[in-house]
Amino acid sequence: MKLGIITYYWPPAGGPGVQRWLKLSKYLAREGVELYVVTVDADKATYPLRDEGLQADVADGITVIRTGTSEKFGAYKKVTGKKQVPFSGFSGEDAKVSVLQKIARFVRGNFFVPDARKGWNDHAYRAAEQIITQHDVRHWITTSPPHSTQLVGLKLKQKYGIHWTADFRDPWTDIYYYRKFYPTALTRAYERGLERKVFATCDALLSVSPAWSKLYQSKGAVPMTKVHTVTNGFDAEDFAGEQARRPEEFTITYAGTLAAQYPVADFITALNQLDF
Repeated sequence: MKLGIITYYWPPAGGPGVQRWLKLSKYLAREGVELYVVTVDADKATYPLRDEGLQADVADGITVIRTGTSEKFGAYKKVTGKKQVPFSGFSGEDAKVSVLQKIARFVRGNFFVPDARKGWNDHAYRAAEQIITQHDVRHWITTSPPHSTQLVGLKLKQKYGIHWTADFRDPWTDIYYYRKFYPTALTRAYERGLERKVFATCDALLSVSPAWSKLYQSKGAVPMTKVHTVTNGFDAEDFAGEQARRPEEFTITYAGTLAAQYPVADFITALNQLDF
């Protein structure tokens, strides 16, 4: 079987977003799947985090095609005075937001829909087109965020009739920080229209949790049979030979972004009531 994956985040990108398809592709390759990964040139990408060590996890035999990009994050840096691109959910930003930051968010939320990395779309589309015509790859996965990546899959589906799986690592218009971009009513309507079109057109939709699967099904544009939950996990090979340092303690690991806006108070209260 041949499979194409379109993902903005790929080593040396770091952080949680890269892990899912880096690890899944590793085991798909072992099962004999012929994999083609379309991603952005690392020297031109705007990664919030980098992890050079993840390069070692890219399985042998995977064909990785890196493309250029035409993103506009330079303007964001100039307006906000920040040297780095914003991390997931603004978790790394100060609680007090300046006027310039609010303006930058408004511009991002209303003039770069669905996100500022949509400048990569044309580059990714052309690379995927070449793979389809030269290698006859008919099965494709697009993974987001950035959710603009899903529009690449939509365009490929419409032109080539590929079998398209849209993988959502996070919700799109229901993400908890969506309103922090100050989207106008017109922007919200337009972006939700894009979301519905992706949901309705893809052949399968992957979610990382049962709750989010129910959320997507509730939108009405996607049949229940189209949505599948593929939870995040861990790579046992990363922990081979490791021993628990304090086996007498019960440890919970939260692997992901924990932003100030997350409603964790009830969870902490419940933990305090448990008798370990």
